[in-house]
Amino acid sequence: MRFVTGLGLSLALSTACSGGNQYITESDFDKKQDTAATDTAEVEDTGEVDTDTEDTGTNDTDTNDTEETDTEDTNTQGLCTNEYHPVNASGWSKTFNATYDGGSGTATEEGMPMSSYQGRDVYQYRDTMSVMVDNILGQPEEKGWNQVVYVSCVDEDGMYLLGWDGVIINDGFDFQTFQNYDSDISLNFGDGHKYLPYEFAVGAIGSWNNSYTLTITKTDPTSGAQTNTRSISSVHNESPMVSNYQLFDGSTVEAYKTVYEMTITDDLGQTEQNYVEQHWVRGLGLVQEDFIDAQGNVVLSKTLSAYSGLNVIE
Repeated sequence: MRFVTGLGLSLALSTACSGGNQYITESDFDKKQDTAATDTAEVEDTGEVDTDTEDTGTNDTDTNDTEETDTEDTNTQGLCTNEYHPVNASGWSKTFNATYDGGSGTATEEGMPMSSYQGRDVYQYRDTMSVMVDNILGQPEEKGWNQVVYVSCVDEDGMYLLGWDGVIINDGFDFQTFQNYDSDISLNFGDGHKYLPYEFAVGAIGSWNNSYTLTITKTDPTSGAQTNTRSISSVHNESPMVSNYQLFDGSTVEAYKTVYEMTITDDLGQTEQNYVEQHWVRGLGLVQEDFIDAQGNVVLSKTLSAYSGLNVIE
């Protein structure tokens, strides 16, 4: 069984083991293999860093060039905000063209009201994936997930992925009923996986590290509940801002690109390295996400194809 957390974040799990992609393009991955360097995402000097950002306490994403969208500020419990992932907004949704596990289909993200997770106030949103793949009999079969993602904003630090709860679609086959079954899945990211810096530091932080224990609890009709842990460490690097990133509608925007390498250690001490590349647009959040494993296989890709309730912030 292989599945990938939403977000983003961007964590590929294979038999409850994770992954992602620092060099998703073929040329970048080949360069990675040739140089055998872990931290090769050099940050170029892009000139003066514009730290004059809007007041994100009210999260008013009105722009002059787009239809006015007043997003209600749901930050009633004091969490900070980050317009590179505006999960504090209400009534937003996004759709992606997606590939996963050899199949193609659609992924979605949808805003939800604020909530609590492990005793902390959090933002939450729904993340889904649905692709069609051929099963062992050569018949098309749906694969994917439906999950709720919990994230938090930490003042002067950044955005953190804390956990997610949901369902893996057609996760296995029950030989007693001769039917596929879904599995319930819960991931707890311990101290949290930092996936974005503080908004004022975007483009200027250079790099950051993560280190935490991932706890995975999976429940299915044949085996019941099982819990495993993974030790996760990652190095994130900022790439130069992409000044002419093209969206699905042909418009060009500035995109913030991050690439990172992740090392996963399982319960037996075995390690695996995987890579992730992400593009974020201020006002829209994640617009592209690509994963590749250490063998060069693309595990997942997502590219924005539609959105509502959000506006690009120049």
